[in-house]
Amino acid sequence: GPKTSSVESVKQLIISGVNAVRLNMSHGKYDFYSSLFENIHTARTELNSSLAILADLQGPKIRIGELCEPQIEIFAGNDIQITTEDITGNDKIISTSYKNLQRDAEVGDLILINDGLIRLRIKSKKENSIACEIENGGILSPRKGMNLPGMKLSTPSLTDKDFEDLNFLKDKPVDYIALSFVRKSEDIIQLKEWLIKNGKSTPVIAKIEKKEAIDAF
Repeated sequence: GPKTSSVESVKQLIISGVNAVRLNMSHGKYDFYSSLFENIHTARTELNSSLAILADLQGPKIRIGELCEPQIEIFAGNDIQITTEDITGNDKIISTSYKNLQRDAEVGDLILINDGLIRLRIKSKKENSIACEIENGGILSPRKGMNLPGMKLSTPSLTDKDFEDLNFLKDKPVDYIALSFVRKSEDIIQLKEWLIKNGKSTPVIAKIEKKEAIDAF
């Protein structure tokens, strides 16, 4: 990241024993990553290091939307709506970046927010929203991650952004590529086929963070 992107910072990481660095493609601009690749190359050359580079593709990252306050507390036993419309949320209704939520969701499905600290259960579905009971309350913050364990998502595992990132990365010295939110073997096969088509044999790491992936292991 920005705090560890200079040549000297990378050299200190290598000296401290780091043998691989992960570039999170969810954040940052390409000009930042281009300079980072140059700095890593310089640090590796000066220290004669084999420091590996792992590029971590974002995949279909799902988040809640903006909120009317920096933090909102919601309580177990209450209800909350999740809408696919772009609104500023509150303790009664929040938005999601996943526009297919209403179509993919089933009554009884679980929704986890902020790494599972907040747990919701779907009670009913409307045209552009779903109603949930709060099973485990907590503090909501804007843009926190939303996980949909067990829900069959209609969105592909490799998104348009991922392909844009792959096109940027294909001429860079990347040693490993990780794919987030893998659900089935075809997700990995699709990525490997793209790499082969573009003359690459970069090893792929499957990030197992969905129940579907465990079921299909």
